[in-house]
Amino acid sequence: MSGAMTLTFANTGRINAMSGGLCRSDDFQTAYDRMIPFVVAGFERVCGRLNNR
Repeated sequence: MSGAMTLTFANTGRINAMSGGLCRSDDFQTAYDRMIPFVVAGFERVCGRLNNR
């Protein structure tokens, strides 16, 4: 999570290059909107949703 946030919000232009221009490294709202569900899903998968495994 920390690495994804750091690399996304660093605004290096790498996202632009890797996506072939489909994504913009300065579009922080979209990054935020997509990152939160992604991170939550990762925690749920690792920890078990509401402790149900």
